[in-house]
Amino acid sequence: MFEEEIKMEERSSSVGPMLLIVAVCLTIVGTAIYVMHEAHKGMSQAEAKRAVSAMLEQRGPATVHFRTGLVKPSAAGKTTDPSYQLLETAQVITMEKHDNGVQVTLTNDGAKMLSGIAGTAHTHNSDGTEDYTVPLATRQLVAVTGVNVTSPSAASIRYTWKWQPTAMGDVFDLAGNYVAGFDVWQRDALSKEGADLFHSAPVPDEYNATSGWQLARN
Repeated sequence: MFEEEIKMEERSSSVGPMLLIVAVCLTIVGTAIYVMHEAHKGMSQAEAKRAVSAMLEQRGPATVHFRTGLVKPSAAGKTTDPSYQLLETAQVITMEKHDNGVQVTLTNDGAKMLSGIAGTAHTHNSDGTEDYTVPLATRQLVAVTGVNVTSPSAASIRYTWKWQPTAMGDVFDLAGNYVAGFDVWQRDALSKEGADLFHSAPVPDEYNATSGWQLARN
C-alpha cells in the first residue's frame, strides 16, 4: 500500500513539468503561426504610403541659413561663402564692404520671397544682425514600388520620392540658371549648405518600417 502511494506521487510530480513543456511548445507554435499569418497578410499600399510619408515629413526640409546686417568676419556664415554670392546673384540680398565687416541687406524682392515661404525662421541678434533660416525644398512621396513584410511589426518598403522646391529652392537648384556661373568647388560648397538638384527625376529609395506602420492601420 505504501509503495503504491509513492508511485502515484512520482507520477503526479512528473505531470507538472510535462504540462509546462506542452504549454511552452503550444506558445511557440502559436507565435509562429501568428507571425506567418501577419506576414502573409502583408501591408496595403495605403499603409505603406502613410508610413513613408510620415518618415519623409519627419526628416524635414532642406534649408539655407544666412545673416543680414553688419556681418563681421568672425560671425558664423561668412559672407565669402558661395551661398552669400548666390543670394546676391539672385538679388535676394545686396552686400557692401565696410572696414569692420560687410553690410548685408535684404532686398525688397528678397523680403517678398521670404514672406511667401512657409517655415522661414527669422531671429534678431544682440549685435544688430538678423538670422534667416529658409526652407529650400521638402521631400514628397511619388510612389510605393514594393513592400516586403518581414514580421508583424516590420516591413521593407521600396519607394520613389522627389523634391518639392520653394522659391528659394529654385535659387539653390544646382542645375538652375543662378548657379550656372559657379565652379565645381563652389557647387560642392553649396551642396553642403543645402543646395541640391531640386528639379531632378524621382529618386528610388528603401525604408525599413517598424511597428509605427501598424499604428496607422488601427
